[in-house]
Amino acid sequence: MRLERFSFRAMGSPCELQLWGPSRDALRPHARACLDEIFRLERKYSRYREDSLASRINRSAGDPHGIEVDEETAA
Repeated sequence: MRLERFSFRAMGSPCELQLWGPSRDALRPHARACLDEIFRLERKYSRYREDSLASRINRSAGDPHGIEVDEETAA
């Protein structure tokens, strides 16, 4: 087993995913699944993206009607 590192940027910061496995190639599908979820969350919640839900929530400050959010966000 060996430690493999997968570097990327998310939420305006450098990040690194560290996985243990037999080889980088064997870990690549697992890293891809993790990164897909990380980037899904970034698209939804990053304050650095104008099109994210977090930015919509921030822009709604002071709006007496607020905005509707999905179950994931409400939780």
